[in-house]
Amino acid sequence: MTSLLCVSGMAVRLASRGRSGVALGLSSSCRQAAPAAGELDRRPGAGRPSWPVTADDTAITGDGSDATRVVFRAVDAYGNQRRYTSGEVTLHVTGPAELIGDNPFPLAEYGGLGAVWLRSRPGRTGPVTVIAEHPGLGRARVTLTVMAASRQHLD
Repeated sequence: MTSLLCVSGMAVRLASRGRSGVALGLSSSCRQAAPAAGELDRRPGAGRPSWPVTADDTAITGDGSDATRVVFRAVDAYGNQRRYTSGEVTLHVTGPAELIGDNPFPLAEYGGLGAVWLRSRPGRTGPVTVIAEHPGLGRARVTLTVMAASRQHLD
């Protein structure tokens, strides 16, 4: 009986030899080419890509100087960084905050990981939504709240 198993791009051939044990052979027949620029890695074991977008804070103060970092990254189904993801991330912000950083963001230049800052607008409150769009990964969003600044924050 012979079995073929792909491990890290290598073909591992296992052959049972009765009482004498198991024969093991290696070849490169499972190897697939790396994806071209702009394509997602769809090789076996690469996992389904996902697109988490997170903010360091769930709320900031509406004093015009409070800010939080928004991080976006390409990961596979197991949470591993997808460093070779190319393309640009376009960010859309709605609500009482302004984006500080590159928009669109060149994801390939930073190894599949990026971040921008959101700064509150003075005297304004409410929910803020950041939508990140990537041609291969789709859309993802994060929401936070801008809270009213106390008199102490405004002086």
